[in-house]
Amino acid sequence: MGEPGVGKTALLDAVARRSGDLRVLTATGVESESELPFASLHELLRPLLGLLPRIPSSQARALSAALALEDGEPDALAVGAGSLSLLVEAAEETPVLVILDDAQWLDRASIDAMTFAARRLTGEEIALLVALRPGAAPAFEPFPRLELGPLEDDDARQLLGERAEKVPVADVSRFLAAAAGNPLALLELPVELARDLPTTATPHQRLSRAFSQRVETLPEPSRLGLLLAAAEPDLRAVLGAAETLGLEDPLGAAEAEGLIRIDRRVVEFRHPIVRSLVYVDASAADRRAAHGALAVALSADVDRDRAAWHLAAAAMGPDEELAALLEQTAQHAAARGGHAAEARA
Repeated sequence: MGEPGVGKTALLDAVARRSGDLRVLTATGVESESELPFASLHELLRPLLGLLPRIPSSQARALSAALALEDGEPDALAVGAGSLSLLVEAAEETPVLVILDDAQWLDRASIDAMTFAARRLTGEEIALLVALRPGAAPAFEPFPRLELGPLEDDDARQLLGERAEKVPVADVSRFLAAAAGNPLALLELPVELARDLPTTATPHQRLSRAFSQRVETLPEPSRLGLLLAAAEPDLRAVLGAAETLGLEDPLGAAEAEGLIRIDRRVVEFRHPIVRSLVYVDASAADRRAAHGALAVALSADVDRDRAAWHLAAAAMGPDEELAALLEQTAQHAAARGGHAAEARA
């Protein structure tokens, strides 16, 4: 647990790299998917779906319905029990490490299933690590936690020495004070921002300004492509929406700048701060255009509920057809046990 930039993801990555022969299962919360029931559970358990025939049939049916593998109305207890059973079956072959990053953006249905399973991990060769911001996802609060704070001065100086852009000796003291022990700020904050911003600015404010400047240097088509990725992590949908908007190579410049990384079919941002500021700093008109294009890209996809959410975000006012689509989305969420998403829709 810790503030943005304090090193939660870096710590999880280090654990994963040193996991040896453990089977590592990961899921990362994404703000744009937080209303989709069981979206994160699907990401986490997808590598284990071949083990479904080995768990009790009632649990397998509930889990299959929750993950949209088949029709049905899953019971929350059966989904949680099925998630536990699937993890236990996987651990029978190889000890399992479950990593949940940015848990403040996991959908509520996935959180409920994973905390149900976590409370019942007794004697199993399964470990669960969760990273989240303070005050978020209270369902995880009963579990033991490590609160990450700022680095001590000696450690901050050591990390400062690993920057690609070196800090002039005359600016080191000012820079350390500006970064306030925040590891991401120590690595990413431009020297001029350490000089120019008010001394009262927080590391988060300084980082936001630093990343904003990097985004602002991109050509306009690239900024719009980055906005598409901020609103929807699926690469196929982003590229389809970019084609609708007439954008060529919508992500190349941002990837070259180090703001994103394309991993298989997903666009990963350098840090959640970047995703948030790209979306928040965009004009309302650009956000509506992005969501509208993403809805078009997803309209032929099997997941029409995501298209409905994007259409809602692109709407200018009351729309009877859109209201009917959201009602259908609510019904789909309810059928899968996602009652929080049902209420929101």
